[in-house]
Amino acid sequence: MPSPVGMPGRALRNSFAERAIANSPDLEKRCLTSCLHVCRCRDTQETYCIARALDRASQGDVENGLIFAGSNAGRAQQIIPVAELMQELTTSL
Repeated sequence: MPSPVGMPGRALRNSFAERAIANSPDLEKRCLTSCLHVCRCRDTQETYCIARALDRASQGDVENGLIFAGSNAGRAQQIIPVAELMQELTTSL
């Protein structure tokens, strides 16, 4: 999915992404951290705060956070813990 704010990247389509694409009025458009030199959230309140969206995702809120993924994310058949993946990779050598 193209980034809702025109930044390059691939994000998973979730509730947050759907609201961002639709420019939903329920998206909070208040900058929290002034983290970017050019910020449409801070400067014009046109979009969401990317720091807040990324923080929500990092805290595990997968429906209300911005989650980036690689181009092959859609090919994954399951999500497993890293420890399990490492075990699988090291035992199959």
